[in-house]
Amino acid sequence: MKLKRLLAAFITVALAVSVLPSNVLASGSEQEPEETQTVVTSEPEEKETAAPSVKETEKPAEPEEKEPAETKETEPSETEASEPSESSETEASEPAGQEDKAPAETGKTETAEEKEIPSETAKKQPKKEVITEKSGNLIYSFDDESNKLTISGTGPIGSSGSDLAQPWSNYSDVAETIVICKGITMIGNRAFSLFKNVTSVSIPSGVQFIGEYAFDMCTSLKSVTIPSSVIEIESYAFRNCSSLTTVKLTKGLEAIDLGAFDGCVNLTDVAFPATLTTIGRYAFRRCSSLKNVNLPAKTSMVREAAFQYCTGLTSVSIPGCLDTIPDKAFQGCTSLKSVKISQGVVRIGYSAFENCDSLTSIAIPSSVLYIFDWAFQKCDNLKTVSLSIGLDSIGYYAFQDCKSLTDIKLPYGLKTIGSRAFSGCTSLTSITIPNTVIDLYVFLFDGCTNLKQINVTEELYDKNKTLTFDGTPEDMTINFLKENPLTVKGKTAKVKYKKVKKKTRAVAASKVLTLTKGTGPYLYAKVSGNKKITINRNNGVVTVKKKTKKGTYKIKVKVMSTGNATYKSSSWKTVTFKIKVK
Repeated sequence: MKLKRLLAAFITVALAVSVLPSNVLASGSEQEPEETQTVVTSEPEEKETAAPSVKETEKPAEPEEKEPAETKETEPSETEASEPSESSETEASEPAGQEDKAPAETGKTETAEEKEIPSETAKKQPKKEVITEKSGNLIYSFDDESNKLTISGTGPIGSSGSDLAQPWSNYSDVAETIVICKGITMIGNRAFSLFKNVTSVSIPSGVQFIGEYAFDMCTSLKSVTIPSSVIEIESYAFRNCSSLTTVKLTKGLEAIDLGAFDGCVNLTDVAFPATLTTIGRYAFRRCSSLKNVNLPAKTSMVREAAFQYCTGLTSVSIPGCLDTIPDKAFQGCTSLKSVKISQGVVRIGYSAFENCDSLTSIAIPSSVLYIFDWAFQKCDNLKTVSLSIGLDSIGYYAFQDCKSLTDIKLPYGLKTIGSRAFSGCTSLTSITIPNTVIDLYVFLFDGCTNLKQINVTEELYDKNKTLTFDGTPEDMTINFLKENPLTVKGKTAKVKYKKVKKKTRAVAASKVLTLTKGTGPYLYAKVSGNKKITINRNNGVVTVKKKTKKGTYKIKVKVMSTGNATYKSSSWKTVTFKIKVK
């Protein structure tokens, strides 16, 4: 029986030793089994108060150890009973030290694995790489200390027809500076799109095209200089670069395409180079901090809504080579105060200046033939509009709800006024419709609550009285225009040959013509005569060009009076005057 108890105790000790950590076994302690056996033979009450051993912590299920404890109740002495606690403390302390070392060794193993399989951290700190693209050889490197991305090589970056992500796109969240080295000829589509932390970009001379979406959504980019080699900035190239304040465009640039700078809300100043010919649709839309727009003399094409909703824009200068001010070009530019339209502009497009609340006056040159629908609608502070002879038509709603408009003179030659063109102009008190007008459309002055008088020919009123004048005040009066008699006589003017031989000479209209009884501004037109002698349409000044030979020249012209608020325009009168060069 005693032999069985010893055998059971031996098995229990063997099991306890087997669960010990290998480093503990390697320590060479030979008496641990005996001490462990002593712990096993202690009473359960003492085991609860004793310091827990590693065995009890790591292997809580040890009910088998209680059997040998019952068989050796009489064997342990007081000394032996006290030994288990010391042994337990020793065993507890030793594994603890080993556990402190284990994580360090584990960490070394994980670092080795990271070297074999790159983690997200490794991607943020890449080594320099060399890649080759089909369009040419490119080398790109990233400095993780300065967060600078450098692109070098020859040829284009990407291609103009590809929207595929570039191989350096994994740096889009960390790159702060982009340097493109000399040798690159084109920045392709989406080359650096969504690089949201980039603050500066260096573009070298030699780049000819900046592709679609090339720097789209680079929301931290502050300034950029476009070198003179760049011919075209393509669609949405710098769209929504919301921190961009300065763009330097240099001579050589010819086109800025669709939405190129759309949404650059902090862009304050853009100096357009003399070579610029085309500005695309939405090119500078929503650039709410842009202050001035001075288009170069060669800019012949501006597309729809190019400067729409530039709410900080205060002044605009439009060159004569621009045939048409496009639809919605300056719509919603609520701070716009000054607009200069040069001679040569022919059309003012749909809603071109709609909702320009700060505009107080505007002069339309004689080259403008058409003002299209809604062109100046809801310009709340527009008081004075100067229209020139030559204007052919005013579109629907063109000046609707211009509540401050008090002074507008419709010019001789105007043929058509569209529906509600002046409706809601509550400050308008009187207006004269020239007798050249053929068509008047409905509700022309609807809601003009202070309109007191309309001057119009009786024939035109009778033709359009049913709906055209509906909505006007009940106390408004209609004044029919009177006939405008005009007589014209020709004279003879002398010009000294010595003077005209060296310099072109000007002769006042009063020296060659006598005008009587006509009322209102006069118009002049040459019918025939020497090609070197001309007459000004508006003031009748005769010009004798340099090196005109000696002789007497007969010049046939026609003259008419445009009338006023009382008289309608006269008919054309033909007359001949003479110029003697001697």
